[in-house]
Amino acid sequence: MWEGTGNNYAYLVTDDKTKESVIIDPANPPEVLPVLKQQTDSGNIKLTNIVNTHHHRDHAGGNAELLKQYPLPIIGGKDCDKVSKTPSHNSTFKIGEGIKVTALHTPCHTQDSICYYMEDGNDRAVFTGDTLFIGGCGRFFEGNAKEMHKALNEVLAALPDDTKVYPGHEYTKSNVKFGVTISQDAAMKNLESFANSNKETQGKFTIGDEKKHNVFMRVNDAEIQKKVGETDPIGVMTKLRELKNSIRVMNDNKIRNIIERSAVEGHDADIPSNARTLHENASKQWTTSPSPTEIDSLQSDKDTEKDGESKEVSTQTTPIPSLHSKSEAEAEEQDDPNIVGWDGDDDPNNPLNWSNKKKWAAIGIVSVTTLLTSLGSSVFAPGVPMVMEEFHSSSQTLEGFVVSVFVLGFAFGPLIIAPLSEMFGRLPLYHASAFLFVIFNIACAVSTSLNQLIVFRFFAGSFGAAPLALGGGTIADVTSKEQRATAMAIWVLGPTVGPVIGPIVGGFISHYLGWRWNFYILGIAAVCTFIGGIILMKETYAVTILKRKTRRLQKETGNMALRSKLDTGLTPGRLFRYSIIRPTKMLVFSPILFSISLYVAVVYSYVYLMFTTVTVIFETQYGFPSDLVGLAFLGIGIGCLSAQLTFTYVANRSYAAHMAKGDFTPEHRLETMIPGAFLVPISLFWYGWSVQANVQWMCPIIGMSFFGFGLLLIYMAANTYLIDVFTSHAASAMAATTVLRSVAAAILPMAGPKLYAALGYGWGNSLLGFIAAAMIPIPFIFLKYGERIRTSPRFQLKL
Repeated sequence: MWEGTGNNYAYLVTDDKTKESVIIDPANPPEVLPVLKQQTDSGNIKLTNIVNTHHHRDHAGGNAELLKQYPLPIIGGKDCDKVSKTPSHNSTFKIGEGIKVTALHTPCHTQDSICYYMEDGNDRAVFTGDTLFIGGCGRFFEGNAKEMHKALNEVLAALPDDTKVYPGHEYTKSNVKFGVTISQDAAMKNLESFANSNKETQGKFTIGDEKKHNVFMRVNDAEIQKKVGETDPIGVMTKLRELKNSIRVMNDNKIRNIIERSAVEGHDADIPSNARTLHENASKQWTTSPSPTEIDSLQSDKDTEKDGESKEVSTQTTPIPSLHSKSEAEAEEQDDPNIVGWDGDDDPNNPLNWSNKKKWAAIGIVSVTTLLTSLGSSVFAPGVPMVMEEFHSSSQTLEGFVVSVFVLGFAFGPLIIAPLSEMFGRLPLYHASAFLFVIFNIACAVSTSLNQLIVFRFFAGSFGAAPLALGGGTIADVTSKEQRATAMAIWVLGPTVGPVIGPIVGGFISHYLGWRWNFYILGIAAVCTFIGGIILMKETYAVTILKRKTRRLQKETGNMALRSKLDTGLTPGRLFRYSIIRPTKMLVFSPILFSISLYVAVVYSYVYLMFTTVTVIFETQYGFPSDLVGLAFLGIGIGCLSAQLTFTYVANRSYAAHMAKGDFTPEHRLETMIPGAFLVPISLFWYGWSVQANVQWMCPIIGMSFFGFGLLLIYMAANTYLIDVFTSHAASAMAATTVLRSVAAAILPMAGPKLYAALGYGWGNSLLGFIAAAMIPIPFIFLKYGERIRTSPRFQLKL
């Protein structure tokens, strides 16, 4: 036995005859090593292996330190630190002569989770790590409901009913608080009574008991199905986990009412979360190390501590695997004093609790930077003829590409920027990208060849993509749902109005100062926002803030077992791999993200396609001088600004109305997309045929204004919806939609000259209008089926 600072269980399993032993999940060597040394020196045990149930640091984090004293093989999942051997599913090994061990792969909490089923004569036990707890199960950190259902109800449920259960943590009290809100049968009441009377429950219940009182192992029970409003076992598992994630310690009747309302209404109840932190000077508890050959757990010498219950701590975590998480959820570890979280609901370090001044400073800097980088995509467009003349090129393809290559950078930048932000926080990425954006714009200004200019434009776009990729995540970090529509309306002006303002500004600059000054002025403005960001912006990413707090507390207290409630347990390398793959994976496999992103990409790319025609049309057909031709884009600009005001007003009123009725879901954000869906194709027909018929110049500009209005309604509704749906992975969702949108905006303009040469402006724009019209059903589909899709087990991804 050894003293533990929390309720992590490390188990010592010994074969009585040979004294051969294994140590399971020795996460805290300073506590474990003295006990092992005393036992080995006295000849009571002969340690042969270190065994891990999965790679999280509170289970495998002590491997390296233990190896210094005991250079033994480590048996565990493939991602466990210093692992020597990963047993295959159902493979066996022995401890001494009497104990047969079967490795059972149970991927979900982590993909390398392994439970160890042990048999010694008539005694049976299973060490379940964080897969199965007494009365509960682990969070789906790297898996989904289907995998947990298989792990619990196929793999573990197949074990003999008298198999004793030894989990990785003591979470029974918190599990019971949830369980009694779902079922109040005799088995549940017996578990509740035992949990209230006993501090430790490991080894006191069997697989047969779990089948009776563990709601996660009763997914086929009609009572449970009725309670959660699902009948499919995987759907029941999904709903149970969502409810458990979201629940906080509150009055049991209130919890039951919320769950019952959730089932009746057919959607997740809006269950508030309660973010608290550990008591920093938590008293130490004793953990036990029972052997399956010994019925009684090893007892603590500190009987006075054993009699008392540890202080319960309610925590909140970001549910990584839940692709459509609705809120930061309550952690399993709400009784664990080693969990570091916020200091209460009103912790001023929580970005959601910042003052309005501090919040809007962050939103303002991000919005201005987004506007500036988006403006950079098109400010250069009026100067392109001067560039082609100076560098002696007549290629129409290069003429379009030298503008759109910047947007191509928008596509590639987020693939690196978004995952790095999840490792190091948003603030370092904002600062580094802003600095490099300045450098490459200056490089564009001093380019000596067209090839140089294209390369530098690409890198300027790549680093300029940071606010596009991270801005949505920053807004989700600091705003509640009530504030989000207004904040989003301001932020999205950048990527919508910026490209429109660019040619207007660029036309004057190119005419009076030359094309190079577009880049000099852009670089100077970027320096100003860079300095403003350093002065005004603070880190907003909760994961990074709590990681820093945890490191500080570890240093102050010397307790290295402390861990952030948002810690995934992944190494930086694994986190980067997951994060860099996540946006693409989400885009490919989430029908919501793919469909909405595709819709935005198509409509957004039309703006850049217009850049290839508007200058030529209004110079040659309508006789605009070169310094004023950019003013033709005012039509789109006015439409965008009008839509911004409309969206903010309507979206806020809609949100308030639905909240008053208690039926708000993210899908209600799509209501404002519907008018835009009709306006975009209508405006394209209007613009194309008025140009084709050479109608007075005001007519096509009016058509462009309706296009801008529809474009912004679609864009703002889409982004607000995606942030509400993918709150935990907002940055990855925004990165995914930015990539698709930017690729489309970079490629389509190169096809513009050939499109209009073949079809003319009338039918050419009509073709674009027909494509947009074909996408009108998208908001209607997700308004009706969006919630069903995002909560369906079929679309729950491993992220």
